[in-house]
Amino acid sequence: MRIIIVGGGRTGYHLVKHIPRSVIIEKNPDKFERLNSLVGVKAVLGDGADEKVLLSAGLEDADAVIIVTADDQINYTVASIAKKYGVRNIIARMENPDNETRFSSLNLSAILCPTTVVAEYIKELIHPGAEKEFFIKKILVPIVSPDTLAKAFEEALQLSLKTDAQLILVGNKKEYVGEERKVLSLLDLPASIEIEEGDLTEAVEKHAKGADLIVVDPEEMSYFEKILKKSIIKRLLERFDTPILVSRHFKPYKRILLLADSSKALSVSFKIARLFGEIFRSQIDIMVLEGSELIE
Repeated sequence: MRIIIVGGGRTGYHLVKHIPRSVIIEKNPDKFERLNSLVGVKAVLGDGADEKVLLSAGLEDADAVIIVTADDQINYTVASIAKKYGVRNIIARMENPDNETRFSSLNLSAILCPTTVVAEYIKELIHPGAEKEFFIKKILVPIVSPDTLAKAFEEALQLSLKTDAQLILVGNKKEYVGEERKVLSLLDLPASIEIEEGDLTEAVEKHAKGADLIVVDPEEMSYFEKILKKSIIKRLLERFDTPILVSRHFKPYKRILLLADSSKALSVSFKIARLFGEIFRSQIDIMVLEGSELIE
Protein backbone atom coordinates (compact mmCIF):
# COMPACT_ATOMS: atom_id res chain seq x y z
CA MET A 1 0.00 0.00 0.00
CA ARG A 2 1.35 3.45 -0.95
CA ILE A 3 0.87 6.35 1.45
CA ILE A 4 2.22 9.85 0.81
CA ILE A 5 2.73 12.28 3.68
CA VAL A 6 3.20 15.97 2.86
CA GLY A 7 4.96 18.00 5.55
CA GLY A 8 7.98 16.84 7.53
CA GLY A 9 7.42 18.77 10.75
CA ARG A 10 6.76 17.13 14.10
CA THR A 11 3.45 15.57 13.03
CA GLY A 12 4.78 14.29 9.71
CA TYR A 13 7.93 12.96 11.36
CA HIS A 14 5.98 10.84 13.85
CA LEU A 15 3.52 9.67 11.21
CA VAL A 16 6.18 8.43 8.82
CA LYS A 17 7.89 6.53 11.66
CA HIS A 18 4.69 4.58 12.31
CA ILE A 19 3.56 3.94 8.73
CA PRO A 20 5.72 1.27 7.04
CA ARG A 21 7.17 2.05 3.60
CA SER A 22 5.45 5.42 3.36
CA VAL A 23 6.80 8.37 1.35
CA ILE A 24 7.18 11.84 2.88
CA ILE A 25 7.67 15.14 1.05
CA GLU A 26 9.52 18.03 2.73
CA LYS A 27 10.97 21.20 1.16
CA ASN A 28 13.22 22.22 4.07
CA PRO A 29 16.70 20.66 3.45
CA ASP A 30 17.48 20.20 7.16
CA LYS A 31 14.18 18.49 7.90
CA PHE A 32 14.60 16.41 4.74
CA GLU A 33 17.99 15.11 5.92
CA ARG A 34 16.51 14.15 9.29
CA LEU A 35 13.67 12.27 7.59
CA ASN A 36 15.96 10.66 5.04
CA SER A 37 18.08 9.17 7.83
CA LEU A 38 15.15 7.11 9.13
CA VAL A 39 15.34 3.41 8.30
CA GLY A 40 12.67 2.24 5.86
CA VAL A 41 11.50 5.77 5.03
CA LYS A 42 11.60 7.29 1.55
CA ALA A 43 11.89 11.08 1.71
CA VAL A 44 11.43 13.42 -1.25
CA LEU A 45 12.95 16.91 -1.21
CA GLY A 46 10.58 19.41 -2.77
CA ASP A 47 7.40 21.46 -2.55
CA GLY A 48 4.43 19.21 -1.83
CA ALA A 49 2.13 21.69 -3.57
CA ASP A 50 4.03 21.12 -6.82
CA GLU A 51 2.20 18.57 -8.96
CA LYS A 52 5.46 17.28 -10.46
CA VAL A 53 6.91 16.63 -7.00
CA LEU A 54 3.76 14.76 -5.97
CA LEU A 55 3.93 12.65 -9.12
CA SER A 56 7.59 11.84 -8.46
CA ALA A 57 6.54 10.61 -5.00
CA GLY A 58 4.07 8.20 -6.61
CA LEU A 59 0.80 10.13 -6.48
CA GLU A 60 -0.77 8.22 -9.37
CA ASP A 61 -0.48 4.95 -7.42
CA ALA A 62 -1.18 6.39 -3.96
CA ASP A 63 -3.83 4.79 -1.76
CA ALA A 64 -3.76 7.67 0.71
CA VAL A 65 -2.37 11.19 1.05
CA ILE A 66 -1.94 12.75 4.50
CA ILE A 67 -1.25 16.51 4.43
CA VAL A 68 0.10 18.02 7.64
CA THR A 69 1.95 21.26 6.81
CA ALA A 70 1.16 24.39 8.84
CA ASP A 71 0.07 26.31 5.70
CA ASP A 72 -3.63 26.03 4.80
CA GLN A 73 -3.09 27.17 1.22
CA ILE A 74 -0.47 24.48 0.65
CA ASN A 75 -2.66 21.86 2.28
CA TYR A 76 -5.66 22.86 0.18
CA THR A 77 -3.60 22.81 -3.02
CA VAL A 78 -2.14 19.38 -2.27
CA ALA A 79 -5.59 18.01 -1.42
CA SER A 80 -6.98 19.42 -4.68
CA ILE A 81 -4.22 17.79 -6.71
CA ALA A 82 -4.69 14.47 -4.91
CA LYS A 83 -8.42 14.69 -5.61
CA LYS A 84 -7.68 15.36 -9.27
CA TYR A 85 -5.71 12.11 -9.49
CA GLY A 86 -8.47 10.11 -7.81
CA VAL A 87 -6.76 9.32 -4.50
CA ARG A 88 -9.42 7.66 -2.37
CA ASN A 89 -8.17 8.55 1.11
CA ILE A 90 -7.15 12.18 1.68
CA ILE A 91 -6.59 13.58 5.18
CA ALA A 92 -5.72 17.29 5.47
CA ARG A 93 -4.67 19.51 8.33
CA MET A 94 -6.42 22.89 8.56
CA GLU A 95 -5.03 25.63 10.80
CA ASN A 96 -7.71 28.30 10.36
CA PRO A 97 -11.30 27.22 11.19
CA ASP A 98 -12.53 29.96 8.81
CA ASN A 99 -11.33 27.77 5.93
CA GLU A 100 -13.62 24.88 6.85
CA THR A 101 -16.15 25.57 4.08
CA ARG A 102 -13.39 25.67 1.50
CA PHE A 103 -11.81 22.42 2.66
CA SER A 104 -15.18 20.72 3.06
CA SER A 105 -15.98 21.43 -0.59
CA LEU A 106 -13.26 18.93 -1.54
CA ASN A 107 -15.15 16.11 0.23
CA LEU A 108 -12.01 14.78 1.91
CA SER A 109 -11.83 11.69 4.12
CA ALA A 110 -11.08 13.89 7.13
CA ILE A 111 -10.09 17.44 8.07
CA LEU A 112 -7.98 17.99 11.19
CA CYS A 113 -8.03 21.41 12.87
CA PRO A 114 -5.61 21.77 15.83
CA THR A 115 -6.83 25.34 16.45
CA THR A 116 -10.34 24.13 17.21
CA VAL A 117 -9.01 21.54 19.66
CA VAL A 118 -6.90 24.17 21.46
CA ALA A 119 -9.82 26.63 21.57
CA GLU A 120 -12.08 24.03 23.16
CA TYR A 121 -9.33 23.12 25.64
CA ILE A 122 -8.86 26.78 26.65
CA LYS A 123 -12.63 27.20 27.00
CA GLU A 124 -12.63 24.22 29.37
CA LEU A 125 -9.81 25.80 31.43
CA ILE A 126 -11.65 29.13 31.67
CA HIS A 127 -15.03 27.58 32.46
CA PRO A 128 -14.21 24.28 34.21
CA GLY A 129 -17.67 24.00 35.73
CA ALA A 130 -19.58 24.58 32.52
CA GLU A 131 -21.80 21.83 31.17
CA LYS A 132 -20.29 20.10 28.14
CA GLU A 133 -22.48 18.49 25.52
CA PHE A 134 -21.04 15.22 24.20
CA PHE A 135 -22.13 13.84 20.86
CA ILE A 136 -21.70 10.23 22.04
CA LYS A 137 -25.15 9.24 23.33
CA LYS A 138 -25.08 5.43 23.08
CA ILE A 139 -22.25 2.92 23.47
CA LEU A 140 -22.81 -0.71 22.46
CA VAL A 141 -20.90 -3.66 23.95
CA PRO A 142 -21.37 -7.16 22.41
CA ILE A 143 -21.58 -9.98 24.97
CA VAL A 144 -19.66 -13.02 23.74
CA SER A 145 -18.58 -14.56 27.05
CA PRO A 146 -18.12 -13.48 30.69
CA ASP A 147 -14.36 -13.22 30.16
CA THR A 148 -14.37 -11.06 27.06
CA LEU A 149 -17.21 -8.90 28.33
CA ALA A 150 -15.24 -7.87 31.41
CA LYS A 151 -12.57 -5.93 29.53
CA ALA A 152 -14.88 -4.31 26.98
CA PHE A 153 -17.47 -3.50 29.66
CA GLU A 154 -14.96 -1.84 31.98
CA GLU A 155 -13.65 0.35 29.18
CA ALA A 156 -17.13 1.24 27.92
CA LEU A 157 -18.17 1.99 31.51
CA GLN A 158 -15.34 4.47 31.91
CA LEU A 159 -16.33 6.21 28.67
CA SER A 160 -19.96 6.29 29.75
CA LEU A 161 -19.04 7.92 33.06
CA LYS A 162 -17.02 10.56 31.20
CA THR A 163 -19.60 11.34 28.50
CA ASP A 164 -22.95 10.44 30.14
CA ALA A 165 -23.61 8.06 27.25
CA GLN A 166 -26.12 5.23 27.55
CA LEU A 167 -24.60 1.74 27.69
CA ILE A 168 -26.22 -1.03 25.66
CA LEU A 169 -25.03 -4.58 26.36
CA VAL A 170 -26.15 -6.98 23.63
CA GLY A 171 -25.97 -10.76 23.76
CA ASN A 172 -27.89 -14.02 23.45
CA LYS A 173 -27.14 -15.60 26.86
CA LYS A 174 -28.36 -13.83 29.99
CA GLU A 175 -26.19 -16.00 32.25
CA TYR A 176 -23.14 -14.17 30.87
CA VAL A 177 -24.27 -10.93 32.53
CA GLY A 178 -23.83 -10.97 36.30
CA GLU A 179 -21.46 -8.48 37.89
CA GLU A 180 -22.09 -6.01 35.09
CA ARG A 181 -25.79 -5.84 35.96
CA LYS A 182 -24.93 -5.16 39.62
CA VAL A 183 -22.44 -2.41 38.71
CA LEU A 184 -24.96 -0.66 36.47
CA SER A 185 -27.55 -0.82 39.24
CA LEU A 186 -25.20 0.60 41.88
CA LEU A 187 -23.99 3.45 39.67
CA ASP A 188 -27.49 4.28 38.49
CA LEU A 189 -26.27 4.73 34.92
CA PRO A 190 -28.50 4.99 31.86
CA ALA A 191 -28.06 1.47 30.52
CA SER A 192 -29.90 -1.48 29.05
CA ILE A 193 -29.08 -5.15 28.67
CA GLU A 194 -30.58 -6.61 25.52
CA ILE A 195 -30.70 -10.42 25.40
CA GLU A 196 -31.83 -11.61 21.98
CA GLU A 197 -32.61 -15.19 21.04
CA GLY A 198 -30.78 -16.70 18.11
CA ASP A 199 -27.71 -15.49 16.23
CA LEU A 200 -25.47 -13.12 18.17
CA THR A 201 -24.19 -11.32 15.09
CA GLU A 202 -27.76 -10.46 14.08
CA ALA A 203 -28.43 -9.17 17.59
CA VAL A 204 -25.36 -6.94 17.46
CA GLU A 205 -26.28 -5.62 14.02
CA LYS A 206 -29.86 -4.98 15.16
CA HIS A 207 -28.73 -2.63 17.93
CA ALA A 208 -25.64 -1.20 16.20
CA LYS A 209 -27.75 1.10 14.06
CA GLY A 210 -28.64 3.29 17.04
CA ALA A 211 -25.19 3.30 18.62
CA ASP A 212 -22.58 6.07 18.34
CA LEU A 213 -19.70 3.79 19.34
CA ILE A 214 -19.14 0.03 19.56
CA VAL A 215 -16.60 -1.31 22.08
CA VAL A 216 -15.25 -4.81 21.43
CA ASP A 217 -12.60 -7.00 23.00
CA PRO A 218 -9.87 -8.45 20.73
CA GLU A 219 -11.07 -11.95 21.69
CA GLU A 220 -14.59 -11.03 20.61
CA MET A 221 -13.20 -10.07 17.22
CA SER A 222 -11.67 -13.56 16.92
CA TYR A 223 -15.01 -15.13 17.81
CA PHE A 224 -16.87 -13.22 15.13
CA GLU A 225 -14.18 -13.99 12.55
CA LYS A 226 -14.67 -17.72 13.16
CA ILE A 227 -18.45 -17.46 12.83
CA LEU A 228 -18.61 -15.01 9.94
CA LYS A 229 -15.39 -16.01 8.17
CA LYS A 230 -14.64 -12.29 8.17
CA SER A 231 -13.99 -9.54 10.69
CA ILE A 232 -17.00 -8.27 12.64
CA ILE A 233 -15.48 -4.80 12.25
CA LYS A 234 -15.47 -5.20 8.48
CA ARG A 235 -19.08 -6.39 8.50
CA LEU A 236 -20.30 -3.61 10.78
CA LEU A 237 -18.48 -0.93 8.81
CA GLU A 238 -20.09 -2.22 5.62
CA ARG A 239 -23.57 -1.82 7.12
CA PHE A 240 -23.31 1.15 9.47
CA ASP A 241 -21.34 4.34 9.96
CA THR A 242 -20.57 3.39 13.57
CA PRO A 243 -16.95 3.77 14.79
CA ILE A 244 -15.50 0.76 16.60
CA LEU A 245 -13.13 0.89 19.58
CA VAL A 246 -10.97 -2.18 20.27
CA SER A 247 -10.63 -2.29 24.06
CA ARG A 248 -7.28 -2.66 25.78
CA HIS A 249 -7.80 -1.74 29.45
CA PHE A 250 -9.86 0.60 31.57
CA LYS A 251 -7.02 2.89 32.66
CA PRO A 252 -7.01 6.49 31.31
CA TYR A 253 -5.65 6.57 27.78
CA LYS A 254 -2.10 7.85 27.33
CA ARG A 255 -2.07 7.31 23.57
CA ILE A 256 -4.91 6.81 21.10
CA LEU A 257 -4.28 5.00 17.81
CA LEU A 258 -6.70 5.85 15.02
CA LEU A 259 -6.77 3.66 11.92
CA ALA A 260 -7.60 5.84 8.92
CA ASP A 261 -9.60 3.77 6.46
CA SER A 262 -12.00 4.46 3.60
CA SER A 263 -15.22 3.89 5.54
CA LYS A 264 -17.93 6.50 6.10
CA ALA A 265 -17.21 6.24 9.82
CA LEU A 266 -13.79 7.89 9.45
CA SER A 267 -14.84 11.50 10.06
CA VAL A 268 -16.84 10.49 13.16
CA SER A 269 -13.89 8.40 14.36
CA PHE A 270 -11.68 11.49 14.19
CA LYS A 271 -14.19 13.41 16.30
CA ILE A 272 -14.29 10.62 18.88
CA ALA A 273 -10.49 10.33 18.98
CA ARG A 274 -10.25 14.08 19.50
CA LEU A 275 -12.90 13.96 22.22
CA PHE A 276 -11.12 11.17 24.09
CA GLY A 277 -7.83 13.01 23.60
CA GLU A 278 -9.32 16.04 25.34
CA ILE A 279 -10.95 14.04 28.14
CA PHE A 280 -7.88 11.95 28.98
CA ARG A 281 -5.20 14.43 27.81
CA SER A 282 -3.94 11.75 25.42
CA GLN A 283 -1.62 11.76 22.44
CA ILE A 284 -3.37 10.84 19.18
CA ASP A 285 -1.58 8.82 16.50
CA ILE A 286 -3.06 8.26 13.04
CA MET A 287 -2.14 5.17 11.05
CA VAL A 288 -3.17 3.45 7.84
CA LEU A 289 -2.05 -0.19 8.02
CA GLU A 290 -0.63 -1.82 4.93
CA GLY A 291 -2.64 -4.88 3.91
CA SER A 292 -5.38 -4.16 6.44
CA GLU A 293 -8.74 -5.62 5.52
CA LEU A 294 -10.24 -2.29 6.55
CA ILE A 295 -8.99 -0.98 3.20
CA GLU A 296 -9.39 -2.91 0.00
